Amino acid sequence: LLADRYQIVRRLGKGNWATVFLAVDRWREAALVALKIYPRGNSVLARAERDHLYSLRMASSIICLQAAFSTPEHWSVLV
Repeated sequence: LLADRYQIVRRLGKGNWATVFLAVDRWREAALVALKIYPRGNSVLARAERDHLYSLRMASSIICLQAAFSTPEHWSVLV
């Protein structure tokens, strides 16, 4: 359970800088979300992607940044 909210279901994919997981948002009636998790060492890249997604939020109905948060081990972006 991440951030007392997201229950990871399974891994969807892995890239050079982050891993994407399918997760259940326990605060939104078990809605399925994609959770992109960066290792703590890639926090600059994660912040850059978060800022980019924020800028796209108004331009696209497909991309919706719902939350961004960090844990002691990871910097995560939820899309």
